[in-house]
Amino acid sequence: MLTKLNFIKIISLVIASFKYSCCENVFFVVNEYAERGSQFYCITNSSRALSWVTEDTTFITDLQQGSRFLSVEENLWKVDSYEIENHGWKYGESVADEIITDQRWENIQINKTDYVDVSSTDELQFLKILELESANFKVPLSIRTNPEAHIFLCDGVTVTSNCYWFLLQAFKGTVSGVRKCPIDTIPTKNNVYPKKPCYDLKVSIKHGSQFPKFLSRSAWQHFMLVKENNKISLIKQDGQEIISYTDNENIAYKVNNILIHSKRSAGLWKIHEVKYFTTSQSKKTHFNMTLLPVNGKICITAFIKMCENCKIKFVIINADNEKHILGQATYQKVSQWTQIRFITNPIGYKRVTLAIITDDESSSDHHWAIQEIQQCEENGLRMIYSKTLANCQLLSSDNKVISLDNAVATSYPDKYAECAESTISTHCIPCNLFVIENCGKLKVCENNQNELLCSCSAGYKTYHGNINCQTSCDPGTYGHYCTKTCNTNCQNCNTVDGMCTDCSNSYMGTKCDVAPMPFFKNSPEIKSFGYTEAEIVVNDFKLETFSSNVDLSYKYTVQYKEATATNWTFHPYIVYVGISHAFTIENLKPGVKYYVRSIISEYETNYDDIIPTADFVTKCDVVSSDDFQVEATSTTALLFVKKDRHSRICKFLTPETNIEIRPNISESYYYLEGMTLNINGLRPFEVFNLTIKNKNTVVERSFRTTEGVPDAVTNVIARAITDSEIVVGWNIPGNLYGNFRDFVVSYKTIKFLTCDFAPTVSEEITKTSVEPSIILSNLNPHTLYSISVKARNTKLSGLAETVEQSTLQSDKIRDQEIPKASLKKTNSRSVEIEFSSVPCGNLGAPLEVVTVAVCLTNWCKDQNVSNSLMYPQHKTLTLNNVAPFTNYQLKVEFHRNNFRKIITSDSFKTKTESPYAVKNLLVYSKNTHSISVRWRPPSPPTGIVNLYQIKLLEEDGIINVTDSPCFLWSEYQCYTLENLKEKQRYSVQLTAKNEEPDRFGQYTSVQALTETEPAEKPPDVMVKWTLENDVNISWKHPVVANGDIQSFKIVFEYSSKHGRIDRFLNITKSQYKPTYQMTVKLQTIQTSTPYKVVIRAYNGLDGDEAYFMDVSPPEIPLFEADPTIVNVSSNTVTLQVEKSKNFNPKNTYKLFLLVSDESPRSDSDPSELQKLESHFGISLSLGKVVFECNNFTAAKQFVIGRSDEVANCRQDSNITLTTGTSYNVTVLLVSTYQNKSSYKLYSKSALTSGEPLNSSWDLRFLALLFLLLILIPVFYM
Repeated sequence: MLTKLNFIKIISLVIASFKYSCCENVFFVVNEYAERGSQFYCITNSSRALSWVTEDTTFITDLQQGSRFLSVEENLWKVDSYEIENHGWKYGESVADEIITDQRWENIQINKTDYVDVSSTDELQFLKILELESANFKVPLSIRTNPEAHIFLCDGVTVTSNCYWFLLQAFKGTVSGVRKCPIDTIPTKNNVYPKKPCYDLKVSIKHGSQFPKFLSRSAWQHFMLVKENNKISLIKQDGQEIISYTDNENIAYKVNNILIHSKRSAGLWKIHEVKYFTTSQSKKTHFNMTLLPVNGKICITAFIKMCENCKIKFVIINADNEKHILGQATYQKVSQWTQIRFITNPIGYKRVTLAIITDDESSSDHHWAIQEIQQCEENGLRMIYSKTLANCQLLSSDNKVISLDNAVATSYPDKYAECAESTISTHCIPCNLFVIENCGKLKVCENNQNELLCSCSAGYKTYHGNINCQTSCDPGTYGHYCTKTCNTNCQNCNTVDGMCTDCSNSYMGTKCDVAPMPFFKNSPEIKSFGYTEAEIVVNDFKLETFSSNVDLSYKYTVQYKEATATNWTFHPYIVYVGISHAFTIENLKPGVKYYVRSIISEYETNYDDIIPTADFVTKCDVVSSDDFQVEATSTTALLFVKKDRHSRICKFLTPETNIEIRPNISESYYYLEGMTLNINGLRPFEVFNLTIKNKNTVVERSFRTTEGVPDAVTNVIARAITDSEIVVGWNIPGNLYGNFRDFVVSYKTIKFLTCDFAPTVSEEITKTSVEPSIILSNLNPHTLYSISVKARNTKLSGLAETVEQSTLQSDKIRDQEIPKASLKKTNSRSVEIEFSSVPCGNLGAPLEVVTVAVCLTNWCKDQNVSNSLMYPQHKTLTLNNVAPFTNYQLKVEFHRNNFRKIITSDSFKTKTESPYAVKNLLVYSKNTHSISVRWRPPSPPTGIVNLYQIKLLEEDGIINVTDSPCFLWSEYQCYTLENLKEKQRYSVQLTAKNEEPDRFGQYTSVQALTETEPAEKPPDVMVKWTLENDVNISWKHPVVANGDIQSFKIVFEYSSKHGRIDRFLNITKSQYKPTYQMTVKLQTIQTSTPYKVVIRAYNGLDGDEAYFMDVSPPEIPLFEADPTIVNVSSNTVTLQVEKSKNFNPKNTYKLFLLVSDESPRSDSDPSELQKLESHFGISLSLGKVVFECNNFTAAKQFVIGRSDEVANCRQDSNITLTTGTSYNVTVLLVSTYQNKSSYKLYSKSALTSGEPLNSSWDLRFLALLFLLLILIPVFYM
């Protein structure tokens, strides 16, 4: 039944009808009472499934393998599975995606769940019915049971695994619900309760008026079990949700298997699985199984589906001539399972076969699938039968059920009286369609407008309250429920159909209901006849009558018909009996035999065998080749009679006609429609010779088919040559079926491999080539393309051959590939980076993305954090172990092969968190009633500290300190705890809190005793000598004073006759400083002498001493006389240097002689000069060292400009002096004792003799003149 006909495009060539001719909505049951035993039939013409149903589900009555079409022999009703598999079709099966209630449902396997007695403790029975392949699913199923059923959705194969438990009408039919049951919590024995947490119902409904029951043992009910993500639902056939459960807990179970169980009664279950055959080949499948026509016709039904551009053709073939097509129907655009059904016209052959032809207009993704191919009955009537009494259910939307039990046969509506006695039901169904003999004793119950009506077959009735139909009608009555009366002229009237064995009073007919009538004794005269007309003359008016009372005023006319026809045609002209008349009959067919007779027009008769007839055959011309015309396409040809010859030629194309086509093509076939020959399966662009023989007549015609679809190209090979080019080559097709035009190459994107993404819409690009190769350029890198190649003649394109090929990966990183990095989420210890999506077509290959958070804050310098990912497979990464409350800048590096790009992104700051413990907590001062503590803020900072909290464990209460910087130590916080007990040991705890979050950090503790103790030593004691040989002493306030500092004592100890100098610095609290200084006049201290400085603080007790040990610098070295220039020439200057006049043997002496020069001094000059310049900030860079003398003690003379050797002196580099040039000569004398030095610097000017090379004075060294004769002591490390 084509319930979805409006969704299917059907091309029909020879199809009689798609509608049932008998009736609509037939559904009834029949009980046959026979000697061989009762037979029960359930009959329908609906496409919905039929099923026997009984109250007791323990006994399965549904095991018949589907319904059978009436009047179709049982051994011919289906195409054999082996037959279709043997022709390249593959078998498949899967769970249906919708609830199936059509006739396919009848063949779905029944699963039976047994049960144990409610009082027993036997093992419960669980049946696994389905293994699932995906996390989300839709499973349609049918259930027949009562009162309760159970479904388990488990991750294992038994209920001892993790399961969702659906309880349907449980607790004696009162409640339905869902449980979530971990491993080993579902009971496997009767009368055992589930364990916690399985015992608790996650969701439940109580059955009543709001939630009616939905299971029944007396009818099948249909459901859809759906799982979508974490939600599982049970939905009724009408779409109403019965119950559902969404698992929002941390651990959701994976569902791999479905198990079932029933309680208190057996349960019958069907999982709606479809079993089908499929192929992906365009082909012709010829089934060798013979089909026998029913009433001269073939009816075929099947379920089909196919691709968008696919077609499927069902063809009925003459079994004795495979090229002779008797009927065919084509379907296309059937994307969902749909039942089709077609019926041929009367075919006149006893043996036919079936072929299926699959065809596809496209070149890829073609597929066809078929279910349930079988021969059907013209009126669509199907039946199931049983030897056991049961109710019958029609799986319609309202699940109608018909019962024979206790239903008394009563009179039917008047419509029943119109049915022949050989039929049953109000739809007049012939009994011989399903019962071998006559109707016999049948009881019929049917659903008529939702009302159950029961009656007996013709000739029988119920008797004395018996509900069965085994009593014959009373004599003189017959028909359905004995409502008809036999004719009074009938002898031995049959109680079934009213037929008579003999008639009285000259009546005629099987029921003696035809009164006597007159007719002509002789046939009319055939005066003449031609091709399409004949002249008939009536001039013999002798009548045959059954009565002497004949009215001579009768009128008459003539009737005619073809010899093979059943019905007569009246001539419209009527004449009185006794008047001769010539009747002209027109519009006859040439070469056809006709019968003609004359009748009395006042009487209509059914006695064709007693009225005399005459016959004739119209003329026709023997056919010739010129009488036919041929019209050809690329694969078909149509041979038909020319229009002007239709009315004259003899019938030529008959089933006996021998048709021969050369060249012989195995795929070709033909079929006849009247005087038209249809030829299919020809090759395009080819000349064919057609020979048609019928008896002694031969017709020969030649024709050429038009250009057709070229063959597909072969051996298409594609190869990537760059990241944007693919070369494609192929073999030229064997048959172009026309004149060659070019090759068409089309390509489109299948998938961007870098991001494994298939575009929703991909533009197809087409190029042409006259050569069997082409280079495709400007392609996206690392992209998979579908490349199709087809040949094209001047009219049509061939089937495309398709390959897939990807371009190469790119090495170089292009700007359009770079995603933008942005902060997705910032925490105190981590930051989540998200990279934007780059269009897949822009990506040449995956990128390694190295993301670095560069610390911009001083407490985490060189502590960068990095992580990497592969883009675009991953688009987010997390940088862990970043510091809180810290400024970072993102640096993103993109790597691929040997290429790299670095992008600096925006800076960001991490969030705050609770602070660390405070640093360096100590007691810096105390007395008998107070403790002063000092601490550094938490470091590194994790936020802005807004509060410190101080606790004394020995005291109640908390002291909150907001900001209390130390006077002496600016980087510290200080606080004094007062009013404490004397000589009490206290534990001080201190913690800090940031502005955000509102939580304190860790505590730091320190202990102190409330009494004054000696101060620790002052830190950072420093001693420096002044130019006057005084000593500047500096020190810092003691970190741990242990009381109020009242004074500092400074002691200077040295080796001399005095030996020691004491000094005191008295202070009050208001005079406290971070650093203290004191200058001690020590002119009496000998030079080059060791000394010791000792400092201690006094808070009432002498504190620990800090000391500093060093030596005094040597005396400033002096010459006995200042250096003098004793001689000057044009290229030399002679300098006289006397010996030292204050020589001390403990010291070492060194002399340097420098002369001005344009070139700067080299870095290899003596280190003493470099230290001198560094310490005092003077520059000797324009003086070149000429002489360096160690252990200088005696007078020496130096000649500058000449390489003369000087004792104990190293001439580093002498210079060439220029005539008439002024030079500055510097002498540096250095005296050193241990790590201290003093020096004396002298400077002289000299002018070489002769004319100057340059008249300008060289003033480059005038800046040094201020040093002349100035005594400068220096000491350095």
